[in-house]
Amino acid sequence: MNYRKTALIELGGSHSECIYSQLLFLKNKKFKTSLILDQKVDTLIDYEEMYEAKKVYNTNISPILLAFKVWKYIITNNFSLVIFNTAQGSITKYICILPFPSKISFIGTLHNLRKTQGSIGHNIIARKCNKLFTLSDFLIDNISTNKSSYRAYYPVFFPKYTIDTSVIKKTGEIWITVPGGIFFERKPYMDFISKLKIENSNLRFLFLGIGNKKQLNQLKSIIEEQSLSKYFIFWDQFISNSTFHTYINLSDYILPLVDTEFNNEMYKTRITGAFNLAYAYKKTMILHSSFKTYMEFNNNTIFYNYTSINSILANLANSSNYINNDFLSLEYQSKRYTEFIPIK
Repeated sequence: MNYRKTALIELGGSHSECIYSQLLFLKNKKFKTSLILDQKVDTLIDYEEMYEAKKVYNTNISPILLAFKVWKYIITNNFSLVIFNTAQGSITKYICILPFPSKISFIGTLHNLRKTQGSIGHNIIARKCNKLFTLSDFLIDNISTNKSSYRAYYPVFFPKYTIDTSVIKKTGEIWITVPGGIFFERKPYMDFISKLKIENSNLRFLFLGIGNKKQLNQLKSIIEEQSLSKYFIFWDQFISNSTFHTYINLSDYILPLVDTEFNNEMYKTRITGAFNLAYAYKKTMILHSSFKTYMEFNNNTIFYNYTSINSILANLANSSNYINNDFLSLEYQSKRYTEFIPIK
């Protein structure tokens, strides 16, 4: 069996932003990788040169039936390595319950490490995947279970999207971008907005995503009540990959707008994709001071709290001196990723 014949699976409809980097790591180390996707994620994959083959499933059927279909496909196609892009959820759980030939190795990415705190589904998946990836070293620091069973990789690589020439940045503007949709349960928008007293007329906050439209409109109303609307830019329709990445590339700063104390400390066990966009495009982050204890954020970060945020914003320049990090290089990340993969 060719141990480099690999299946990379995403059947949960999300986390497609991690697929390209993994394909790049695997290809860089001569793995031959096929994709197994659901119909939603398939529409987001536009880099055919990166994989050998692709199988797309309609997930509007019983998870158990879908798991059997995937099980049959894996065995029939003689894969020797199975990687779950999302090592959580019912479909992944049912796949892991099924019997596979012992020569097949399994590994996957756990996006929410709270699952390690007694989830039955996680225990089933972890028995099949005795090693798991995470998306940041600081997440591993926060777990109490066996840390040696986890390794972080950083999906900071993206396809070369066509530049959207319709995106215009006016001279002197300072773009502070908040990537991702508006969901009040994920980020403390209200806490942040309520503290703002903007003195720098060149500032523009770009909320690059839609999310919950009702909450989006609520946020717009609150900003309008504070007479801050001219400083904020929102979208109310789908943003293409080329447009999204053009805005990120032109941004001066990335504002993840998360803190580790928010919503039952959810960002101690998961990351926001804004981190990896900042790393990928070499943008300085404006980050809540609750992350200051983590070494990962020592460079290229301006820390704020709700007392200091206005003085920080008042003194922002159009650009900052970015310190390159070899740790995030393709060669280093490819080696870090592939060396952790169990090979039988």
